Amino acid sequence: MPSPSPQASANGGAADENTHCHRGAVNEAYRDFVRARGGASHLSCSAVALHRRDVGTVTRVSWQLTGHDVALLTAMEESLWRVLTRFDTDYMERILAADFIEFGRSGKTYTRLECLAIGREPIRVRLPLGDLCVVQLGPNTAHVTYISEDHGNQDRTERANRSSIWSRTVDGWELRFHQGTPTT
Repeated sequence: MPSPSPQASANGGAADENTHCHRGAVNEAYRDFVRARGGASHLSCSAVALHRRDVGTVTRVSWQLTGHDVALLTAMEESLWRVLTRFDTDYMERILAADFIEFGRSGKTYTRLECLAIGREPIRVRLPLGDLCVVQLGPNTAHVTYISEDHGNQDRTERANRSSIWSRTVDGWELRFHQGTPTT
């Protein structure tokens, strides 16, 4: 399996420059993680070099997460928190992968079919999503993390760390996995 190289990529950037983060703690935490691994201390979307050993040879593979990809993934992630798109069955069938699975904030596991069968209900999550960060995991795979703030309960705001895995297909990006973990 390929692993990120600590060496610089062909365009002079560091190997871990495959991340685009918006404001806040997630950005700082990722920067600390990259520094601890000896990588770059700044984040951007640019070419990433991977090294793979195949029978004693090294193959170099590069790709780029574009600004368009980041904007599209951000919009698609936020669409899951909008009533008009979240409860549009045709839309959800297009973006949920056939093998989609979710570990909900409640701890329950949901299949694609269960997610598609959820009845229409109010969504009171603050948009834009907080501390949203997009990390490219491979040529056609992205990891989106953020913090959701649900204002549905009158007494308190329920916050959760969210994590989604998106895959690029010939038809566009599709959501393969999502997890929500309660936080304070």
